Amino acid sequence: MLFYKEIDLPSIPEELLVFNPVPHKIVKDIGYKNNIFKNGKKVTPCGYINSFQDSNQLRNWFNKNVFTLNEDTFILKQISRPRLVRQSPIVYGEASTHIVHVDIRRQFGLNYIIDPGGDNVITSWYQEKGLPIKRVKLKGGSQAEEGSVVQYDNLKVLESTKFEANKWYLLATDILHDVDNITRDRVSITFSFWDDSVLDKLKI
Repeated sequence: MLFYKEIDLPSIPEELLVFNPVPHKIVKDIGYKNNIFKNGKKVTPCGYINSFQDSNQLRNWFNKNVFTLNEDTFILKQISRPRLVRQSPIVYGEASTHIVHVDIRRQFGLNYIIDPGGDNVITSWYQEKGLPIKRVKLKGGSQAEEGSVVQYDNLKVLESTKFEANKWYLLATDILHDVDNITRDRVSITFSFWDDSVLDKLKI
């Protein structure tokens, strides 16, 4: 089972990372309106401000150095356009958590980490007792399937890691995961995959 994998790809030139992202989505509380507890302590969920901007220069660089992004792929919605996604957490207290969840309508994310969001930011993957590892989330508003409330007491930790800046990672986003100890902006470039074709493209 693949939870994440560091991918040996070249670093993106700094000049391709400097452009003005367009504000897209603001969520003041990513706790899904639930009280969530972890290790007996109430979790402090972060909010976030997501910004993005399409970049043809970045797309061209990706085509040359990774693999080709073609229009057929966009039409089939198997991969997103390359976007600079800037997540600016609204941190409550010394640190906050992007609480356990699965992503909406994607199986994998290929991320280039610009800033991990703190000195000890940990990403972990989980399985909920009595439920499959992989989950399907078709729309927002819940941690997993529509209406679900996922408590840490019902979870088994499957894997944990700390992502480093200026590196590429493929991560499973249809498995419950969280991001802990966020203390500052988390900045990355992300590509979204709707199936496992990325494994063949990256020869995993």
